[in-house]
Amino acid sequence: MNDVSVIMPARNSECTIAESIASVLAQPGLGELIVVEDGSTDRTRGILDGISDPRLRIIEGPRAGISSALNAGLSEARFTYVARCDSDDLYPAGRLERQSVWLDANPDFVGVSGGFITIDKAGERLALLVAEGDAREVTEELRAGNVLTHLCTWLIRRDCVSAIGGARPWFETAEDIDLQFRIAGIGRVWHDPRPTYFYRLHNHSITHTRQSKKLKFFDDMAVKFNSQRISCGQDDLDAGAAPAVPAFDDCNGIQHDALRQQIVGHLTAQAWRDFHSGKRSDGIAGLYNALRRHPTSPDCWRGLAVMLLRSLQRKR
Repeated sequence: MNDVSVIMPARNSECTIAESIASVLAQPGLGELIVVEDGSTDRTRGILDGISDPRLRIIEGPRAGISSALNAGLSEARFTYVARCDSDDLYPAGRLERQSVWLDANPDFVGVSGGFITIDKAGERLALLVAEGDAREVTEELRAGNVLTHLCTWLIRRDCVSAIGGARPWFETAEDIDLQFRIAGIGRVWHDPRPTYFYRLHNHSITHTRQSKKLKFFDDMAVKFNSQRISCGQDDLDAGAAPAVPAFDDCNGIQHDALRQQIVGHLTAQAWRDFHSGKRSDGIAGLYNALRRHPTSPDCWRGLAVMLLRSLQRKR
């Protein structure tokens, strides 16, 4: 049964959007893909117009930030469940069908989340995240202010998102964290650690085009507001008393070193997870891959030496 609406905010995504759309349209269970074209100045609109599929709906965005773009798509959604896919990321095969079948069988839950895989610009896998342990209910973890995974791994009942009013435009970033907390505030959430999303790390992702202080400010506010709602039933934003947003300078130019450090960090963490789980050759290969990207990293060289030494000792 096709009962999922996927929302894809898009702005200047000419290099990735065709692949992103293809990964969503290939999903069993998809009812519609709503692309919110939010004022692109590159070839994004032309690429969209060249895709012929009755499930693809293109709407004009409000050009007022990611929260407003997401809300524009949500307001057009017509199916039982909603999910988000960013225009530079991908869905793995079968993801929507698996999650919608689970929610159909568990009507007392409002959403289900999953693990995700980070990939680089070329689509090479970097790390598997939030994908360990057993499937479990995570409602109380979220209510305690602990974010487990990416919002784009979630499948959510549309009436739940409508009940909380969608994303809140005050959040220039961290709107996804705020949404997760607010969803858990009105219903139960399940986490299945199997991967449900490919998250692409590249120079134009928000992590590398906004100052870290700005990201931290909105992340912290999402946690603070969640705590206020748990304690008092509403937060400062609900009460019309949102704090003033400090002035932050946008980061101009490409944050190449920050991106490289993040990619190497993902590769290194995955290498150690593999090594400690008994997949020693995969761990060593992972550190070689990290060194290929950052040949002067002392941590990578040190880690590789430790892995090789432990492997030799094990053989004796």
